Amino acid sequence: MGLFDQFKNNNVNIKEQIQETNAKLLIEIARIVTRGSENIMSEIADCISDTKTYFYRHIERFQERGINEFDDKSFIQWISLVDILEKTQYVFECDWKEEKEEFVYGIQSLFFVELDHLPAEETWFDETEDVTMWCMILDDKWRKQGIGIYAFDIDSDSYVLFPCKTQEFSKLRAYAKQLGFRIDYAKNM
Repeated sequence: MGLFDQFKNNNVNIKEQIQETNAKLLIEIARIVTRGSENIMSEIADCISDTKTYFYRHIERFQERGINEFDDKSFIQWISLVDILEKTQYVFECDWKEEKEEFVYGIQSLFFVELDHLPAEETWFDETEDVTMWCMILDDKWRKQGIGIYAFDIDSDSYVLFPCKTQEFSKLRAYAKQLGFRIDYAKNM
């Protein structure tokens, strides 16, 4: 084996290690956001194990987002994670100029808002304010329960909102950053 072959093999090994690390990080983010939902873990694993097939099997959803080509595997996995979480009501995606009633309905419909009996009263929110301000209000109202409202950054003008235990936030932020993405307090988006 020549020097070039060794270099090539080392690059393949490094690429495989990075992909394995990224897969573990995505699964860990999903585990934290869903508190370990087995159904979600299974679908995320399916996406990660064969992202290209997953992309073409769900091409309509990607096209709705303006993604027509499979050209960035890590971004496709990130968006897939968001879509999987959204269809199972672990996250709520809304426009930056969402109407107050739609915002409240979307928040109230989230799995853990219902399960944890987190209040989200329409009267708390002023319709002249925006999603960022409304999320600040939720953070304040849910603080005593150790819950905050956070968001996935998907490089759009949408908010992908989810409630999560505040003690888990630093891990989520760090994992997303390692992947080259962002999870932050929704009020900071």
